[in-house]
Amino acid sequence: MNRNIVVGLVLLVHGLLLAGCGGGGGGGGGHLVVPPSNSAPVLSVSGMSGSAPSYTLNVQTGQPLPATISVGGSDSNSGDNLQLSVAFNAGASSGYSTIPAAIAVTPGATGSPAMAVHAVAAPGTAQITLAPNGALTQAGTLVLDALLTDGTGGQAAATLSIVVSATPANNPPVLGTPTGPGTVGGSSPSFTATVAVGAGLGFSVTATDPDAGNTLTVTATVTGGTLTAAQAGFTGGFPQSAVGASPRTLTLAGTAAAAGTITLGISVSDGAGGSASISLAVTITAATGGGSGSGGTGGAYPGNQSRTITTTAAGSQTYYLYIPSSYNPSTPMPVLFGFHGAGGSGTAPAAAQQVRNDWATVAAAGGFIVVAQAATGSGGGWVPSTDVSVLNDIITDVWAAYNVDTKRVYGWGFSAGGHLMHAIGLGNASFFAAYGVSAGVLAALAGTSAPASATRKIPVDIHIGTSDSLLTYAQQDKTAFQGAGWTLGTNLYYTEFSGGHTYTTSHLGEIWNNLKGHSLP
Repeated sequence: MNRNIVVGLVLLVHGLLLAGCGGGGGGGGGHLVVPPSNSAPVLSVSGMSGSAPSYTLNVQTGQPLPATISVGGSDSNSGDNLQLSVAFNAGASSGYSTIPAAIAVTPGATGSPAMAVHAVAAPGTAQITLAPNGALTQAGTLVLDALLTDGTGGQAAATLSIVVSATPANNPPVLGTPTGPGTVGGSSPSFTATVAVGAGLGFSVTATDPDAGNTLTVTATVTGGTLTAAQAGFTGGFPQSAVGASPRTLTLAGTAAAAGTITLGISVSDGAGGSASISLAVTITAATGGGSGSGGTGGAYPGNQSRTITTTAAGSQTYYLYIPSSYNPSTPMPVLFGFHGAGGSGTAPAAAQQVRNDWATVAAAGGFIVVAQAATGSGGGWVPSTDVSVLNDIITDVWAAYNVDTKRVYGWGFSAGGHLMHAIGLGNASFFAAYGVSAGVLAALAGTSAPASATRKIPVDIHIGTSDSLLTYAQQDKTAFQGAGWTLGTNLYYTEFSGGHTYTTSHLGEIWNNLKGHSLP
């Protein structure tokens, strides 16, 4: 059967060939021209998952396309006229009535339904792109039909589906009730606690999150009160934080060092836009039977001492003390912090010891502790941002080692140390009972407007030499204090002495006599 079919076809073709010869005769010849085969064009899609003829991309609302989608058309038949189109399919789409502006189509889509078209002659490549142009806000499915034709009957097609799902709702985290020493009261978002000097400050707050997979960051900062974290006795620098999966607990440690108040702001964020916050106001009361004493014990006495501590801002630091023979750990004793002048590179430790020694005679008679800190500046001077942090760590250590009368804390500084004393004295008027400066001025660090912004008219003693180059500034400082409400002889003491940029032990005795009668309320 197969042979007959083949022969029949041959005969038919032979007849066609003869008929095409035009009636025989003279020798004309004929031939059959077989047209070349037409290869189908090739459609390609990148930026989506799947394969021809169906591609998919998943996006959440609030997010743009993660990358550019590229639809390309090519053809191996040179000369074919390629036409690539990408058209919105309204019938298959849901939630979308056209191509949204959040998707930039190149070449631009026109008409209704919207269609983008790109034509090119092979072997050129036709291309249409869909690029991110903003967040997709509407949940639904956007269906696009891609069609590639070559002008000779060949074509390729694909369906592009962009599925936009609603972003899952994020539930905010929750901060529990703080736990710790003393009496914790109040309710969210404001809690209170009361502890006595010498008691622990082991407060803990636990945050939880109903959304699995979120990472919690619990943070504590100082937001108010009369004490800094170091003055209150908390260990570790603030802000403090704890990071991890739910539940996440932040624990604050330390020993209550001084009477006063401190307010902590505690917050949690879940990394997905959710947050919560509370406050914890801690009141530290004077230890029972100890008045306003810090209750510290274990520090060496009497006489000259030195202590080395690890500080947050400057690592290992040594400071110098004088403890009078009248010191008794059972009885709180006043303390004076002394700040030396800038004397050049490497001079700070010796300068601090000199301040301690100069004040020792006055302290022995007056019955108070002297603490002298060494500046950390490379030129032997003070770096406020670093040295105040070091000072806070020194205060914590002194309060823990000695029984300090926290209502009778005094300060004094010479030259650059006097500049610093003005700044920290006026800025911490609820910590220092009074302070003095020798050859120090407001303009250097505190600013001449500092007295007007002080929270309390803290008693101040100013000593300045009549041949000191800073005399004019000191005189202006006296005027600034008086203009802000200070009264000479009551809470402002001003002395001009015959001499230059210096001080004497006699001056220190005068300063102490002016300061010692003042204490915190």
